[in-house]
Amino acid sequence: MLYLHTLQVQAIEAERQAAQLLSSRLKLELLKKNIQPHFIKNTLTSMLDWVEESPKEGAVFIQALAREFDILNDIAEATLIPVSQEIALCRHHLQVMEFRKEIRYELETFGIDLGDLIPPAIFHTVLENGITHSLPPADGCIRFQLRFERTGRTKHYTLLTCAHNRPEAPNGPPSTGFHYIEARLRESFGSQWAFSSHAVPEGWLTSITIGPLV
Repeated sequence: MLYLHTLQVQAIEAERQAAQLLSSRLKLELLKKNIQPHFIKNTLTSMLDWVEESPKEGAVFIQALAREFDILNDIAEATLIPVSQEIALCRHHLQVMEFRKEIRYELETFGIDLGDLIPPAIFHTVLENGITHSLPPADGCIRFQLRFERTGRTKHYTLLTCAHNRPEAPNGPPSTGFHYIEARLRESFGSQWAFSSHAVPEGWLTSITIGPLV
């Protein structure tokens, strides 16, 4: 019995250490995703252009980037954050990318429970993919529509990117960042989640379900 108890304790400790290692790796990945040299270089180059050509707009650009980094710093150690904080992060990122790409971006939300807790930067990651792999429609604006529904103990989020999918990706956007989303969901919800992302007539649809799955 003592031997079996020892094995059980060792197994529990191994699981705890593995969970801590995964959590640390995901926190590091979150920060690395947003301090990549090419992102910083391209953003600073664009920022210099704006400051020289339109100092007032350049100041807005700088403030948006600072706010995005402030939120990233705040959530770096978190496993779950309020969805209100995630939406704020997304809005600041879109504001930064409007200056970078000179394309209009809009984020619309429907039925959101602002107090609901989600893993950090999962919608932010979907937006990044949408910006990279989408072309604006005729009106020049790429729109993101985030919807939330709750059924019993199950929560369902969808994020629709309303845009044209880039032709060089006939099978859809690559899963850049999707492994991060799946790992974050697994970390917080075990097996009680589902994730999908695929092309639709309007553009690209990402779905995340959290809770008991049938």
